[in-house]
Amino acid sequence: MLINYKNLENINDFQFLQKKQNQWYLCKESEEDWEKYAFVEDISSFLLQYPQFSKINESKIINLNFFLDSSDQSIEKLFIQNVVYKKYLASTKLAFKILVNMKKEAELLDANAEITEKKKIKFEKIKIDKIKFILRVGSVTELYFEDNSISYVYETLNIFENKLLQSSTFIRISRGCIINIEYISFFKLDNKKRFAELKIGEHPFKISRRLINSFKIKAINIT
Repeated sequence: MLINYKNLENINDFQFLQKKQNQWYLCKESEEDWEKYAFVEDISSFLLQYPQFSKINESKIINLNFFLDSSDQSIEKLFIQNVVYKKYLASTKLAFKILVNMKKEAELLDANAEITEKKKIKFEKIKIDKIKFILRVGSVTELYFEDNSISYVYETLNIFENKLLQSSTFIRISRGCIINIEYISFFKLDNKKRFAELKIGEHPFKISRRLINSFKIKAINIT
């Protein structure tokens, strides 16, 4: 008798889920595995709990962890060869990008990366592509970089908005915050409640309701 997935020790042992007889089953290597291991009753709850799993068509959900250590060419083939249905393409690309960012963040922590003291920097010397997010704190704008360093300038957030938002990767998510979508490590959206939140590393953010739609449109461009 198959067990419920909640009783499994390691969910990442499974490469994908297959839909059979209107029920989802965890598989390790092939579709024939669906009768061997565990079933998933509530697939929506499962996907929220395990964001490494992404739906690619009406009957298959894959574990993107199995692509993390493979070549970029391998994941691109998944997208290019119509393995992922068009309606699931954007969400699958976003899920994979988030997993990549989570891995990078874990590697930084393992290397005991320390956040440097805040330092003032001249506006024209800012390395735009290395910015993870920007916060307006009082009269100061704080810049958080890829190497976990933090700098500040006295320019307003509107100045940065004019300078950065032409880029495909930067987007304003609230009155006091601009983020680089390339560094998102967690994302959750509830369309019914018009609620959205995300993380960059361990930094949590909520997306302003009025900006949720613009965020969704821009996030589709993540590759």
